[in-house]
Amino acid sequence: MTAGQGTSSDSEDQPQKSLHSRLPAGFIPLTCAVAATMAVLEAFNVHRIARFEATGFDPIMLGWWAVAVGVLSLPGRYLLPMLANRFDSARIWIALTLLILPSVLVAIRGSEAWEMNSHFILFGLLFGAFMPLRAVLMSDWYSGPRFGALMGIQAVALAGGRAGGPALVGWMADSPLGYTGGMIFLAVLLICSLLCTMMAIQQRRKAWSSMPQ
Repeated sequence: MTAGQGTSSDSEDQPQKSLHSRLPAGFIPLTCAVAATMAVLEAFNVHRIARFEATGFDPIMLGWWAVAVGVLSLPGRYLLPMLANRFDSARIWIALTLLILPSVLVAIRGSEAWEMNSHFILFGLLFGAFMPLRAVLMSDWYSGPRFGALMGIQAVALAGGRAGGPALVGWMADSPLGYTGGMIFLAVLLICSLLCTMMAIQQRRKAWSSMPQ
């Protein structure tokens, strides 16, 4: 093999190496999962009162429930991310996603008192843990000199999710789909987030298993 041929081969391989170095294993599906989750959470923060008001509940009572959600979130913001010191942070993220999913499902109909009450209680207890847990998960997976850059890239995706989720649900609420369609959309989006998280875990495992021992 001539020197010129060796240089050509190296140049062909270089883009793949550069791309891999910029986007480590599991980062893209994890970012999709986090952005989708934040879209769901922010959509409820914006539309929660209007959604249950549309099914006939008193807006004053709903306002007090909104206050209760903030109070209920305080223990979870502190305690649940601390579990990552004992357990795998990715598995905790999956568990939280599964636990908060029923609060989305009961909002699809949302016409019974138990549906409204269970939504506010369950959502309030869990939603505050996602943002700090996201930081723990990213640190566990990607700590190092590129951590800040990866967090910044993911923050842009999060901003898109937090803007797009409420906007889409608002559009659906004013369409023939109504809030029922919007809640179904959020439930599907949360399930997609769960699948993306599992895909990210699989990519990480595959990357680790392919590393030389």
